[in-house]
Amino acid sequence: MSPVPLATNRLRVSRCWLFALTLAALAPLCSAQDPTPAPAGPEGRFQADDAIRYRVDIVAPGDVASSLRSAVDLIRWQDYEDMTEDLFDRLTRDAVPQAKEAAATQGFFSAEIDIRVDRTAKPARVELVVKTGKPTVVQSVAIDVTGPANDSPEGRQQNRRIEIVLHRQGTN
Repeated sequence: MSPVPLATNRLRVSRCWLFALTLAALAPLCSAQDPTPAPAGPEGRFQADDAIRYRVDIVAPGDVASSLRSAVDLIRWQDYEDMTEDLFDRLTRDAVPQAKEAAATQGFFSAEIDIRVDRTAKPARVELVVKTGKPTVVQSVAIDVTGPANDSPEGRQQNRRIEIVLHRQGTN
């Protein structure tokens, strides 16, 4: 791959600056115009009145519920003002794997996730139920160090410290 000549780079940078300045100069003109209102609903176009509102109720143990609040998009987006039916449906579908992953971060790798949606309620109600099952427990850990860390006296000393810590914690 041959290097690009310096003159070509300068020309490219000059064009980028010119484009940026043009956009900056036109921005006030675009915002000064009155926006055209969205057409009426029969054509199927989205209007602010068509936005769906919903609330998510979480049924899960405390630590898992906390993880769900930060990991599940359906929960995080429940206050989004322009929520559409399509986006709501997609977020609802995506909530199951996201909730499974959030439960797994707390050690519940076989959690069962159930989502119930009641669209008749205003706002719509979503119930996210997580049945965690038994948590995964690590009973032992084995660390085998090879390579330069095992060849030097300092490395062997550090490895011995790690073994002592693991032994004290009852993992070995």
